[in-house]
Amino acid sequence: MNVPGASWRRVLDLVHTVGGTRYLTGHGAANYLNHAAFEAEGVTVDYMGYEFLPWPQQHGDFSPYVTSLDLIANVPPEHRTAHLSRTTLPWRDFLAAKGIAVSD
Repeated sequence: MNVPGASWRRVLDLVHTVGGTRYLTGHGAANYLNHAAFEAEGVTVDYMGYEFLPWPQQHGDFSPYVTSLDLIANVPPEHRTAHLSRTTLPWRDFLAAKGIAVSD
């Protein structure tokens, strides 16, 4: 894509390059993303709302720290979606829930 730059600025430029208006990200971005800059340039930032929805596992108590292959191996196809979270949170709500001060 040949988009120069670094950190949040490069991410924002990549979103613009593909014509995006929404950036969906994992929790680590809270440490470096300039949310106000994304918003000012018309890009909505949402965070994944991870939830641990247990499923039967073969050895011991449930561990969420496994790959999706564990879900595939242990749960019949018709029941897998019940264990998957499709939640997202707007960046302000996510940061507030984490106790991170929101500044514009």
